[in-house]
Amino acid sequence: MTYVLPRAFVILTGWGITCALIVKVWPGVDSAIFVVAGASWILAGLVCFGYMYKLRGEAEDRQSRFSGIDHKRSRTVAAAARSRDQPPPARFQPRARSP
Repeated sequence: MTYVLPRAFVILTGWGITCALIVKVWPGVDSAIFVVAGASWILAGLVCFGYMYKLRGEAEDRQSRFSGIDHKRSRTVAAAARSRDQPPPARFQPRARSP
C-alpha cells in the first residue's frame, strides 16, 4: 500500500488539474473527454512508475554486484586458470567402465 498510494495520488492530482483546465477552457465539454483524460493519466502513470521501478531494481542489482566479490565470476576465472595450467581434477575425469 505504501508503494501504490503516493503514485495514485500523483495520478489523481494530475487528472484533476487536467479536468479543471479542460472545463475552464471548454465549458460545454462532453463527459467522455474526462474519461479519455483519466485513461491517459493512468497509462502515463503505469509507464512512468513502471520504468522507475525497473531502474531502481537495476540500480540495486548493480550496487549489490559491485559491493562484494562476484562469486560466480571468481569461480569461472579460477576454473579457467586451472584448466590452462593443469589437467582437470580426478573427479572430472571419465571413469573406466567395468565389463
